[in-house]
Amino acid sequence: MINILIIIASVIVCFTAVSNAWRHFAPNVFYIAPVINDGRFYFSADDIEALKEEIDIDRLATKTVSTTVISSESFSVHTRIFYTNSGYFGLKNITFLHGGGWRADMENDNVAVINQSLAWQLFGSLDVVDMNLYISGEPYMVIGVIGQREVTRDGAAVLIPLNPAPESRVISNLYISRSSDNFLTINNAVTEFLVQSGRNARDYYITSIDRYIQNIGLKSYLLIFAIGMYAAAVILINSFKLIRRNPVNKKTLPIFAVLLPLAVIGFILIIRAVQFEVWIPHGNGTRIADITAAITNSGFLPSAEYLCDGLAELLRLNRLANVALITGLAALFNFIFIHKEKKTDDKT
Repeated sequence: MINILIIIASVIVCFTAVSNAWRHFAPNVFYIAPVINDGRFYFSADDIEALKEEIDIDRLATKTVSTTVISSESFSVHTRIFYTNSGYFGLKNITFLHGGGWRADMENDNVAVINQSLAWQLFGSLDVVDMNLYISGEPYMVIGVIGQREVTRDGAAVLIPLNPAPESRVISNLYISRSSDNFLTINNAVTEFLVQSGRNARDYYITSIDRYIQNIGLKSYLLIFAIGMYAAAVILINSFKLIRRNPVNKKTLPIFAVLLPLAVIGFILIIRAVQFEVWIPHGNGTRIADITAAITNSGFLPSAEYLCDGLAELLRLNRLANVALITGLAALFNFIFIHKEKKTDDKT
């Protein structure tokens, strides 16, 4: 009974993880960032304009991560600072506790969006819209406060428009959206752009956020696949045993008519499960390697400290789904082993 409860809980956790992951980004978003957090691989404003000419983009968002000291009238905090644009708020499903992000016509204004952690540390309150904070002595008006899953001292962050940032500021992360083509078309277009600009495409993460989230959900299907394979095998074996031990007559025919189709449907579902598409940006194209990469999270995103809260949350949900998958499979194999041992004991 405990094994069955663990299996059910594992399936629920996997499905919950992928459903929560879909809440963090708008559909059809691509994430582009250097594999190594080094300014040599960053993008300039000219690169962004060239990318816009190369690819017909619906929406584009930029983000550069840095650290600095941010002050209020009373306190100072050494925190992360994200330089971005108005498109960033449209490509991510951000939860605002107060206020909101800036519009396109505010790109040159000294405005800021802060998260809960920074609001508490700087002002001791979340109701801080229209208050000023100071970056390098320059005032920025707070126009929005972002909610966080976990509020920690080290999790403080501020977002300001890219345009008021220093002219030497380069761009480390890009988010683009184009709904007219599939993800492989965009992936190829971005790769071609990187090559034409003198870069090596393998030095960059070119990740479809949709595909990444779908690969989080792959754990659910792998777990259900294993459960379904076992259930279908049990049904099929018992069906043949029943046919072998009992002649087909009016009494047994309804049973056979139910069990055999169930076994066939089970195996059809298994075949369909095997055909689930897996896409790994830097995979070698083999299904086993792709599934392994999807489970281990290799080839997707940089380490969590290099990411904004949304992408870091996807990493957390992926790890949660991995734990649920491993736990569920362990419980399933334990259940099969105990069931087999029990049948052996009954025979003796």
